[in-house]
Amino acid sequence: MTHSVLFYFASQLPLSFLQVPWSLYQTFVIEEKFGFNKQTPALFFKDFAITQALLAVIGTPLLVAFLKIIDYFGKKTFAFYVMLFLVTVQVVMITVYPVLIQPLFNKLEPLQEGEVKVKTEELAKKLKFPLGKLWVIDGSKRSAHSNAYFYGLPFLTKQIVCVILEGEMLTGRLFTIL
Repeated sequence: MTHSVLFYFASQLPLSFLQVPWSLYQTFVIEEKFGFNKQTPALFFKDFAITQALLAVIGTPLLVAFLKIIDYFGKKTFAFYVMLFLVTVQVVMITVYPVLIQPLFNKLEPLQEGEVKVKTEELAKKLKFPLGKLWVIDGSKRSAHSNAYFYGLPFLTKQIVCVILEGEMLTGRLFTIL
C-alpha cells in the first residue's frame, strides 16, 4: 500500500510541476491577450501551493481508502464498492468544498440587499428553486470572466454564488448566466 501511494506521488508531483509553464502561458499570455487575466504571479503560485497541499492532505487518505477497497474486496467485486466510495466522496466534497476549500482561494460574503438579490430570489421562486443563501465572491483578482453558479444537493438548501467583477455586478449579465 505504501509503495503504491509513494509511486503515485513520485509520478504526480513532477507532472504537476511540468504543467506550471503551460498554466503560466495560458494565464499570463493567452488570458492577458484577450483582457481576461487579473491574476498576479504571486497569487498564481499561492494557488498552486494550496492546490498541492490539498492534494496531499485530501488525496492521500482517499488514495489509501481506494486501494484498501480494491485489496479487501478483490478482483470480482471491488468495482461496485469503488463506485460507491467515489459517489460518497463526491457527495461529501459537494458539501465540504464551499465551506472549507473555496475560502482558501476566495473571499465569500453574503449578497447585500438590492436589485440583484431581489431579482435572484424572484427567479428562484418562479422556478421553484429551493434557494438558501446568496453569496458574492470577489473573482476580479483572478479573472475578468463573469460567472455565477449554485451548489448543494437536491435534498439540501442550494446556494448561489455571484462573481463580482471589478467591484460591480451587472444585473443583465448575471441573469443571462443564471
